[in-house]
Amino acid sequence: MRLRRASVIAMLFLLASAATASAECAWVLWERLPGSWWSTGQWQPIGGYNSDNSCEGGASLRREQVHADPADRSNYNGSKWRCLPETVDPRGPKGK
Repeated sequence: MRLRRASVIAMLFLLASAATASAECAWVLWERLPGSWWSTGQWQPIGGYNSDNSCEGGASLRREQVHADPADRSNYNGSKWRCLPETVDPRGPKGK
């Protein structure tokens, strides 16, 4: 009976540690490039981060750079930024 209890506890511990490890994923900062009058623009990955918070920090930095000097049109392109887990691609599914 003790062996069975010990194995159940060990199994629960392993499951808990595996769930914690899978929660750690990479985040990607995406930038939507401006489109033309016939398209809405295209998403492009511009950076990878270890956490959602650090990715959002990268997005904030980009926003600050764009709005630092409104007269400098080389930095401003009307783009938008989005942080997504590495498993999510805003461009949609890839065809085979």
